[in-house]
Amino acid sequence: MAVECVLPGLERTDPGQHLCGLYQGEHQRKEMLVPFLHQGLTAGQRALCIVDIRYAEVILGDLRDARTDPQEDLAAGRLCMLTPEQTYVSDGIFDPDRMIDLLRAQADRAVAEGYAALRLVCDMSWAMELPSTCERLIEYESKLNEFLRTSKCLALCLYDRRCFDPALLLDVLGLHPTVVVASRVRKNAAHAPPWDLSGPDAPASKPVRPLGSAAYEKPQDELQQRDELFQQILQYSSDGINVCEVDLKTSKIRLILCNDKYVEMSGRTREELMNADDLSEFREDLYPSRMQFAIELVRPRGDMYRCGLLGQTRR
Repeated sequence: MAVECVLPGLERTDPGQHLCGLYQGEHQRKEMLVPFLHQGLTAGQRALCIVDIRYAEVILGDLRDARTDPQEDLAAGRLCMLTPEQTYVSDGIFDPDRMIDLLRAQADRAVAEGYAALRLVCDMSWAMELPSTCERLIEYESKLNEFLRTSKCLALCLYDRRCFDPALLLDVLGLHPTVVVASRVRKNAAHAPPWDLSGPDAPASKPVRPLGSAAYEKPQDELQQRDELFQQILQYSSDGINVCEVDLKTSKIRLILCNDKYVEMSGRTREELMNADDLSEFREDLYPSRMQFAIELVRPRGDMYRCGLLGQTRR
């Protein structure tokens, strides 16, 4: 018996949209992937799912919870399951242009066969098995943006945040106009127009997505977007992040906010950290020399200083 399959905000997605979801574990991936596929199949779209063959049966089982029998969708051609070896790296090499051509052909074929659109979902974890391909992920995501804008196709790119470098994930997020955050589909505050990575003015190195670079009609909208971006970074980072206020007269450190990873690294509860009069008494093993250096650097500037500190995850 099918169960309710809902992802708030997904009902506002249409062909041409490019979504990104970061996940940690099978449950989080299921929360995004299954509603996305189910909505497309229900709307008369062809669904194309590109995942490692090891996870294909798991995903079909998850989809079975939302639909009577996904095997019927497979047999009828409404649902297609392909592997990275059949698509992204068909000859062992990742070529973004070739992949875009493949997706264009798949979308044209779906429309020609009477489907309303092609709904694509890709788990990008395959890239970690070929580290050299990570250098071209930004190029691919940028070109996918351009393709989707004028196509009868919409795509959800899934990234396992445990596998990818946080800096790369931030660049990837910046190339997606829409993201899944806290189990909800929403406009991406980090999105900016894609770089032209092939023309004469292409940057010499991989671009860093500028924060708050998108144009908004009202200043308050921009502030809200930047706040949402900051919340995304806090939620998705696999590193400990905190923002502290430092009394430069006494060198006392008070915590303003932090993410869950920072709490885990501290060995204390969130309440203990937030209520501490001086955070430094808890910080014997969390980069005290770096914090002290920051205090000495800005001491001449005033009485109070607010700063952030990034701590690498213990592995």
